[in-house]
Amino acid sequence: MHVINSRIERPSKALIEKARQTWACIAGGEAGRRNVMDPGLRPLKRDWRFAGPAVTVSAENPFDTLLSQVATLMAEPGDVLVIDAGGRTEVAAWGATMTWGAKTHGIAGIIVDGAVLTTELLIDHEGVPVFARGSVAQSIGGGHGPGSINVPIVCGGAIVNPGDLILADEDGIVVLPLREADKLLTAAGQGRAQPYPPAGRSKPYDQRGYIEKLKAIEGIEWR
Repeated sequence: MHVINSRIERPSKALIEKARQTWACIAGGEAGRRNVMDPGLRPLKRDWRFAGPAVTVSAENPFDTLLSQVATLMAEPGDVLVIDAGGRTEVAAWGATMTWGAKTHGIAGIIVDGAVLTTELLIDHEGVPVFARGSVAQSIGGGHGPGSINVPIVCGGAIVNPGDLILADEDGIVVLPLREADKLLTAAGQGRAQPYPPAGRSKPYDQRGYIEKLKAIEGIEWR
């Protein structure tokens, strides 16, 4: 049975802003490997990044776009569309016209576990961050359904529940479970707001005793 959930619980605006100020790689280290998506999902434009609550989409046919279009209409400003296209890349599951619609609804970003098309328009004209596995010059030509919206899905190998806080930048995509997001972000720290290199940085490699540590490990022969 397919389910359409029109209402979801979302993280607070303060928590979303906290995520925006956090490096995805640091948050991912705290969240763990199961909460980091496959690195094959990349931003179409290098400097694109976003944070926001997940609106999840899972069509029975991974290339069908009807569910994604309906989810766009249901989303609230700042939401992130997370589309389970099964990792399939032979046919596009998203494009520029759909992004245009997402932009009018204030969507913060789109993640497609599959391929997109009209990439030049997505990058140069629409300006809404899109992460995908690549692009392809073919689509099924419209949407027909059925499928589910705002149910637990798997995207990029990570489980995503509706309302989970998604953090994405050039390093990758991290899923912060709604109930754990504040704790994980606090542990990660708000690295983007800090200067680099940070003040009081630890000693350089030649002063950290790494050679001595390696020499102390049995089974390594030094010559």
